[in-house]
Parts: sequence; structure tokens; C-alpha cells
Amino acid sequence: MDDHGSGKERPDPDHLALRFKEVFGLSVSEASAIVYREALRQRRGNTDDAQDLAQAVWERIVGQLRLNEATQVHLVTAWLRQAVRSVAIDEYRRTNAQKRTPVGLVRSLDDMTEAEEPQMVAPGPDEVVARRDLIARLRRAVDELPADQRAVVMLVMNGFTFAEIADELSLPIGTAKTRFRSAVKNLRGLEGLDEH
Repeated sequence: MDDHGSGKERPDPDHLALRFKEVFGLSVSEASAIVYREALRQRRGNTDDAQDLAQAVWERIVGQLRLNEATQVHLVTAWLRQAVRSVAIDEYRRTNAQKRTPVGLVRSLDDMTEAEEPQMVAPGPDEVVARRDLIARLRRAVDELPADQRAVVMLVMNGFTFAEIADELSLPIGTAKTRFRSAVKNLRGLEGLDEH
């Protein structure tokens, strides 16, 4: 039992560090350096803000490890940098949403009438299964691409711009775009991907 009495055992830090190395192929200290450098870049050199951002990223990664949601990553450095960017964007959006929302407009759901209650917009089970299946087929198809095209596609799928991809892979930006176009051409019309 953990110290909070919830009945769930918490993995010890050594176990999480081993799990991290197993999933990502880097030690936590090597990954920490990458995360902190990107956090420092995102926070424009402000060390306190960079430490806060890095902490938030590690909370997300550890949460994934604890829930066994972390999966093998091909380009670990790129994935870690993108994780930092994602958390930074989430924090930016949350902060700006709070600034834009006048306090008087926020109401409790309990105070709303049935007609005012927000409608569920979540996809249905069939849609979720179809989407997961398509993503799995796409990942398998991407794995079959030549290594140079696969690297570019993986970075695009992780939200990188072509300028960032060129920087990450030490390529001219035009070469990154050409490899992406070639990959799209190779993926187009593959059996199982053209159904949707």
C-alpha cells in the first residue's frame, strides 16, 4: 500500500528509471539534459520557468510510464523536444484562456437547465475503433518506408515544421520537403490506407 492509503502500489523511482531506459533507450539523466535544453529554449533563457516546464514534462512522462502508456519511440530526441513543446503550448493556451474568460461568464453545470447543458461531442465506439485501426495501419505502412523518408514523416506526425525537421536531421529544408512528398507518394494507394 502507498503512503496515501489508496491501496495502489507506486512504482519506485529505480523501477521507473529502468522502464524509461527500456522504452526510450536513454538514461533519465541523458533525457533530462535534452528536456531542460528545450525547456530553456521555449522559456527564452528564463531558468526558473524552464525548470517548471521541464518538471511538467517529466510529470507527463512518468504518468505515461506508470500507466504503461509509453511506447517505443524511434527518434527519442525529437520526441522529447516535441513533448516539451506540447506542454509549453498547453500551458500557454490554459493561461490565455483564463485571461480571456470573464469570471461572470463561468457557470457551474449544476446551475444550467437541461436545455443549456453541453451536448456530448465525443466520437462513438465504431468511430474510435475505425480511427485506431487506421492509425495502426498507417504506422505499419510508415515503418515500411525507406529510413530517410520515415524519419521525416515521423517528425511531421509529431507536429514538427519543415524548418524544425531540417534542423533536427541536419538537412536543407528543400530536401526535407522532397522526402516528405516522396513518402506521401509511396503511401498513397497502399492497400488498407485508401479505404478512409
